[in-house]
Amino acid sequence: MRFGAAATITRCYSNHHFNKVENLQFQWNVALTKHASQNPSSALSLYKHMQYLDIPPNNHTYPPLLKACAAVREAPSISQLQVHVFRLGLVSDLFVSAALIDAHGKCGRCEIALQLFEELNPHVADRVLWTTLISTLSHHGFNEQALQQFTRMRSCCGVDVVSFCALLSNPRQISSEPHFLRYGRTIHALSFKYGFELENRLTNTLIHMYSRGGALADASKAFDGFPIRKRDVVSWNSMISALAANGQEQQAVSTFFDMLALGEAPSKVTLMAVFNACAQLACIDTCQRVHKHLIPGHSALFLNDVAVATALLDMHARCGDLNLARRLFDDIQLKNVVSWSAMIAGYEQNMDFHKALDLFHKMVEEVRPNEVTMISVIAACSGLGASQPGRVIHSFVMMTGLARDGRVGSALIDMYAKCGDIQSARRVFDFTDYAMRTVVMWSAMIGAEGLHGAGQRSLSLFSDMTRHGFAPNEVTFVSLLSACSHGGLVQDGLSCFKIMQRVYRLSPAAKHYACVVDLLGRAGKLIEAHDFIRAMPIEADVAVWGSLLGACRLHGNYDLAMVAEKEILCLDPSSVGHQVLLANIYKEAGKGEDVIRTRVAMKKKGLKKIAGCSFVEMGNKVYGFIADDRSCFESAKVYEALQALDEQVKNVGLANKEAFDIKILINGQFHSERLAIAFAIMMMVKKKGETIRITKNLRVCKDCHDYTKLVSKVCKKELIVRDSHRFHHFKGGCCSCGDYW
Repeated sequence: MRFGAAATITRCYSNHHFNKVENLQFQWNVALTKHASQNPSSALSLYKHMQYLDIPPNNHTYPPLLKACAAVREAPSISQLQVHVFRLGLVSDLFVSAALIDAHGKCGRCEIALQLFEELNPHVADRVLWTTLISTLSHHGFNEQALQQFTRMRSCCGVDVVSFCALLSNPRQISSEPHFLRYGRTIHALSFKYGFELENRLTNTLIHMYSRGGALADASKAFDGFPIRKRDVVSWNSMISALAANGQEQQAVSTFFDMLALGEAPSKVTLMAVFNACAQLACIDTCQRVHKHLIPGHSALFLNDVAVATALLDMHARCGDLNLARRLFDDIQLKNVVSWSAMIAGYEQNMDFHKALDLFHKMVEEVRPNEVTMISVIAACSGLGASQPGRVIHSFVMMTGLARDGRVGSALIDMYAKCGDIQSARRVFDFTDYAMRTVVMWSAMIGAEGLHGAGQRSLSLFSDMTRHGFAPNEVTFVSLLSACSHGGLVQDGLSCFKIMQRVYRLSPAAKHYACVVDLLGRAGKLIEAHDFIRAMPIEADVAVWGSLLGACRLHGNYDLAMVAEKEILCLDPSSVGHQVLLANIYKEAGKGEDVIRTRVAMKKKGLKKIAGCSFVEMGNKVYGFIADDRSCFESAKVYEALQALDEQVKNVGLANKEAFDIKILINGQFHSERLAIAFAIMMMVKKKGETIRITKNLRVCKDCHDYTKLVSKVCKKELIVRDSHRFHHFKGGCCSCGDYW
């Protein structure tokens, strides 16, 4: 940096030039302040130009300039400015000194900030300076040092509510730091000693601190102990946000209505918090109640603020009211990328994948999508199970540079895997540099391999992941345990479950226990699976008992199925899938009375069996079929093709003495996947294509599994079938699952 000479400053401040120089200083300082807030880098350039014109800096020049240096982490420039401040004798100015300490602190140079304060303290013993230092130390986690300086401040110049708040300015998530929560409670107790317990700013800070630490009871106590007449909108916002952030969404909404009943007008922050709470609740009635209550007096907030309007439409979309969400979206005059992304995400989350993609095509004509947009769009392609639209989206993110985002890369891996194209998923992962990979991306690839039955590859990836310094999380272990389950890797799976707890100190959730039960159950270890459930430290949920029930169906254990039935009906009497599974178990065990009992119970509850539905991707289109479907595309030709295919399969199966139950053919069972296969083969006569990709909403049955193996042998094509559990790659009369699914 270039600094003007002292002689120039003296000359400029002569009587002849005083007014002119003072005006120039004022104008340049205003410009510096503006640029420091909006574009810090340009503020530094502006200061250099100011030096070039020999306009002398003053005490108003350095605070915004130091702020700009701190924003762009220009530590060397801060040191140079400090030298100049001392040389000009401006160090005695309170705000210049405070700006120096703050700038050093924001660059992580807390030791220099503390040293500078000690040098200045004899000359400037002021609360502002003390508070700046305390805030700097607390901000960077130096809590003990901050408290020591606070103690010194008390004896030197006294403390105020601002200095108390400075002690709690650590922005980090402190839920994993119990010592900081204890530290916060100490500050809370001190506030009573000094009579600041009724100060709004401190109470709001305490609520925020307790909320981030997961101490909701303490946050509520601080809020409830604060007189209603002294609460302001920030107080209410702090409590509503604390409740919503800690899983108490219903209480957050109730607190919001309490706020309105007491005559406190909501702010933008209030609405954003309560809309988010309603979205988490996913209750249409609550959403409509909140919306209708606000319309009469606060409609201007919806019409004039795109952020609030977007939060409102997101609330309705996440609660399933897509028509209202779309009307709100269409009413937004100046839509931004967040508005578009929220509406696209709403369609995707409600499985209206075609509308999500259609809206995306309109969006690119108006606004440049961001990473969040692309995650929803890629997820929509995953939901369709259509790889062709996914490849187009992949090309788009490559051209726009959005593929560099780890979240987008993870979504692409997941999309290709769910579309049955595991090779493309591997290419996305392999072409991503290690520096750009994230835990989410590793977990996605581990899960993708497991979904396609490549359990050993999942284990190898996990080994590579940990070797390169990535710490697995809960999602990683769900993917890994599921991969071991689908691959029949019982001992490897049990070892991973132990490593999760002993090495990585992660507490298993119900979904991890469900994976282990599935792992043991698929392998026929039903008694071990049941004992494992009984020994669980947490209560088993429907998913856990459902895993055991599925294993009972697989291995024909009628008695244990009765045990699982009792537990599932207690937890979720309306679970359709599990009750259908029970009826099938009883039917196979020859328990006709239990079959009737189960079906009658379902009928009384108004529960209906989910119809089997299969989809096949041909070109840029996806065709759907249901069992015994006579209304499908070119129905007569499809059944004609299926009949011809059945004859080929029957002949090959019988000629080669395949273990194939031909009852599926002779009983006239037209399952949806058989219709989809016949349609695909019929269409491939007209169009080139070697791989048939089919998606089914239910688990593929054994008969259709055997049938599809023979189809792959007869037609000499690969068939990739995705059912509700995993992928099956049929080729040459064999399946990638090894008949273990």
